Amino acid sequence: MNDHKASAAGGAPRRLTRRELMGGGLRLAAGVAVTGAFGEVLAACSTGTKTGRPLSHGVSNLTPKRGGTLRFGLAAEDSYWYDPVTARYDQTGIMYARTVYDPLATVGPDGQVYPYLAQSIDHNAGYTAWTITMRPGIEFHDGTPCDAAAVVANFKRVLDTNIAGNIAQFGIVGMVDKVVATGPLSVEISMSQPWVPFDYYLAGGIGGQVAWMAAPSMFKGAKEPTKPIGTGPFVFQEWVPGSHFTAVRNQRYWRRGMPYLDEITYVPVVSGRSIEQSLRAGSLDIIQSTDVRAYTSFRNDPSYSFIDDVGPVVGEPDVDCILLNTAKAPFNDVRLRRALAYATDQNRYIKEISSGITTPAKGPFFAGSPYYGPTGYPSYDPAQARSLVAEVRRSTGKPISLEFSDVAGSGTNVDIVSLFKSMWGDVGITVVPNFVDQSTLINNVIVGKFDVADWRQFGAFDPDMNYIFWDPGSPLTFSRLDDPVLHADLETGRTSPDPTVRATAYKKIAETFGSEIPYVWTDRALWSVTARAPVMNFANPTTPEGHPALAMFGGVVWPTQIWLNS
Repeated sequence: MNDHKASAAGGAPRRLTRRELMGGGLRLAAGVAVTGAFGEVLAACSTGTKTGRPLSHGVSNLTPKRGGTLRFGLAAEDSYWYDPVTARYDQTGIMYARTVYDPLATVGPDGQVYPYLAQSIDHNAGYTAWTITMRPGIEFHDGTPCDAAAVVANFKRVLDTNIAGNIAQFGIVGMVDKVVATGPLSVEISMSQPWVPFDYYLAGGIGGQVAWMAAPSMFKGAKEPTKPIGTGPFVFQEWVPGSHFTAVRNQRYWRRGMPYLDEITYVPVVSGRSIEQSLRAGSLDIIQSTDVRAYTSFRNDPSYSFIDDVGPVVGEPDVDCILLNTAKAPFNDVRLRRALAYATDQNRYIKEISSGITTPAKGPFFAGSPYYGPTGYPSYDPAQARSLVAEVRRSTGKPISLEFSDVAGSGTNVDIVSLFKSMWGDVGITVVPNFVDQSTLINNVIVGKFDVADWRQFGAFDPDMNYIFWDPGSPLTFSRLDDPVLHADLETGRTSPDPTVRATAYKKIAETFGSEIPYVWTDRALWSVTARAPVMNFANPTTPEGHPALAMFGGVVWPTQIWLNS
């Protein structure tokens, strides 16, 4: 979790009620559902020479060396990550998962899905049946085979809605009818309706927890696993929550020659300033960050290798916003929601909070995306905001007051709340700050115990992965926006194989957000990863067949190919 935004991790569709959600013990207490995309890593290859010297931006053409321990600073840590079915996989959870587990697929810089643990992933003409064929000879860390039977066992566990806290179910329950092994290495998945972007869920992003294959032995004779067992490049050694997570090289890893490190240790550091100082002091070798201070500090420093996601995106980037509770007063009145949007000076926010670096948001999509278009979202107009506030006050006879929820413990959060208190106070709305710990904030959002909340969300490989966060029937649609047109457009985006039809559907969804205002948009979120000079190749992952994989997505990189030149 970074030090100024609250976000949540989840999946996609099964229409559970919020009562069922909370009664099942769903762990959604401190996640960060975010992604972004680094789409220009291949360009870094052209910046080096043929002399064998390290290349910039996390890519190296030197011969890898084996050995060493990497200390990786992370912007947050979830409270539980062992079990891909019941864990909340925020960015940190995905880093941990990529270390111990492998996903069935991955995404390339071209936005396409490529097999990873699987050898092939195919579908029928109607997208109602998908076939996963596994690679032969792959074993879990306990020596058991990662074959069709293991894949079926993992899927069936995700489909088991009786498992308390089963968050992975939201990715597939209600869409997947049947999962059967059709051979020693092949699995057929039958859908209840066409599901065109299903393969993106197999790439292990936010909402794609079904992608991570765990050894079936993890779940025998225990209510909850106490040791993660995957096929990944490293074998779990120790996890001390809030302190560190350590794993050692998998000596029998199925990708020949990898990994290169002897050991990797992740260290969660909530404060953006502290994580930057730790990197400069040498107590950390590499860090991820959403803090603009780290961005401005390292982006032009030749002593460090640096990548960010401010350029072209794959899929949908993370967005900073103010989340509104549309289900209760005062923001069940769309006039007040529009007033907040009119009263918000995005340029001022970007200047004072984001150091003038980020891009204003008018919806969840940005220029360059096929889903980007006019949204009708209100531009800054305080006079119009004052008029709407006065109109509501006349009709209700009451002053307008709201509680602004944010995470305690950060100066940036205080600045954000103060800024909105000023902007919204200028148009006649009283803002009462409510600083709480992150777990409390996110749980309050889940149960609807909030007015507005500082938020960051919606980054995804494909916008369908936000179905669970946008559909009116979903318990994870935190804004509570109930709009049947929104549901119809989400269904079209999910089921249509025509890219033009899908793009039109998501443009209409953005237009609905622009008129109904469940979110007051501020800017596109920023992620960066920075490493000290000895850290090689952290931004140069490949698929098993050698195709480039996406280097960084929402601050998440691959540990498999990293090595130390020391």
